[in-house]
Amino acid sequence: MEAYAYAPGKIIICGEHFVVYGATALAAAINRGTTAIAETSPTTTIYSKNLEMQADLSTNKIPEKLKPLAAAISSTKEYLNEKRGVKLTIQSNIPPRSGLGSSSSSAVATVAATALALGHKLSLDEVIELAMSAERLVHRSPSGVDVQVSARGGLLLFKKGAKPQTLTLSKNVSFVVACTGIERKTSDLIERVKVWREENPSLFNSLVESSTVMSHCCADALCLSDLKRAGAILNFFHATLSWLGISIKEIDRIVEAALSSSAYGAKLTGAGGGGSVIILCSEDKVDNVVKEISSISSEAFATPLPNSGVKTWIQKS
Repeated sequence: MEAYAYAPGKIIICGEHFVVYGATALAAAINRGTTAIAETSPTTTIYSKNLEMQADLSTNKIPEKLKPLAAAISSTKEYLNEKRGVKLTIQSNIPPRSGLGSSSSSAVATVAATALALGHKLSLDEVIELAMSAERLVHRSPSGVDVQVSARGGLLLFKKGAKPQTLTLSKNVSFVVACTGIERKTSDLIERVKVWREENPSLFNSLVESSTVMSHCCADALCLSDLKRAGAILNFFHATLSWLGISIKEIDRIVEAALSSSAYGAKLTGAGGGGSVIILCSEDKVDNVVKEISSISSEAFATPLPNSGVKTWIQKS
């Protein structure tokens, strides 16, 4: 018997970096994610198809890139008071370190599949808490928004320490996601913003407050299908994040190209320094924007909203 779990990646529509300091962020699950397959085994092992890398948790020789998944499995087994081993195989179609939540997606899928393989059904809150053990290894002090979106799905307003608010769209909305192909370390970008905050504390605090206001405004606009207003807010966020020093020329080039091709708005998503850009345009322009942006990005694709959160199922081998 094999236990399966699928968890989506995410985009931050508004509020990245500021959410770490208490601002409300707007985020959504995307149509790409991670699938984990788990089954009971004499020992606990991990195999990542994307990395072509494996680890045996009974040894001390766990590759650095697999340590977050090892932490997710270990935390789950400890929480369930389980001594049995688990064989986990994982595969994702989210580009790594792209600002699209590949690590949180992998952590959520790992926790859910591990528990199911051992005969347990965790609540959503339990999955989220256990997945955070892996996220803390990746991002040091994460806000938790990535894990919340991956587990719950949909479109969420998120504030650190509070229960997320799930939003309902009056019409489906699509974003275009354009990857720069440039990997970066999220914790380094978080540290850069932290230094800027320490040098400009009052101004930064005002930006945290402004970020909350604008996230709510963007949420209202998207729910009402006012894409022009939502796009304007995205553009303002990108300019602010760029001013903080976390954009790069490759990101700005994609933003400029998107806006010149009739998009309403475009901005970096996630930590910056590389990663990806999200683009908002009318539904009839989505395919055209994907085509135009593909030539200056490593990958471009459309993601309609909303998308479901983590799901699990059993498959007989």
